[in-house]
Amino acid sequence: LPKAGKPLDGFKKPPPPGRSSTCMYFSLPFPPPIKEPILILNGEGASFGRPVNNLTFLDRCAPSYAPKGKSLASVTIVGNPAIEDVELEKQVRSHLSEWFGAEKLKKWKMLGIYRIPYAQPPQILPSVEGKTGFDRIVSLGDGLFICGDHRNTATLNGAMESGRKAAEEVMASYMQSSS
Repeated sequence: LPKAGKPLDGFKKPPPPGRSSTCMYFSLPFPPPIKEPILILNGEGASFGRPVNNLTFLDRCAPSYAPKGKSLASVTIVGNPAIEDVELEKQVRSHLSEWFGAEKLKKWKMLGIYRIPYAQPPQILPSVEGKTGFDRIVSLGDGLFICGDHRNTATLNGAMESGRKAAEEVMASYMQSSS
């Protein structure tokens, strides 16, 4: 359970379990096979033996992330596969070789595997006090407000929208109390 899930929420039920994610990083001894700073999505869906959800070459967004002439690949697997790191790396390499070629993948150097148990809050439609969807209340009463990706979509955009909504309610509350 993330530390942020405990402190202020006025609701007495425990937060739902989060979604895990596994991140893998590879060093390439050559420039990446794509030029654009994009996120490559697996449009076929991940499955056993083909676990990659998405991939990006971080130095395409931030050139300082890799030495000149090299690249840094970031691979994401949704969840925490119940296999050893060595087997996961083997599956990821096999999967990515379908995308970029087996000979190129042989030259990718594994830098690290990070299994993140609570990478995101669950992406379920919340239901709080008769409200459904992502219109969850932000005022808990007594001048206490709550926001975050757990109150909207579990994305950076959801966190920003939730923060904006909370800020608007804080300002409205302040303006109402000062008049």
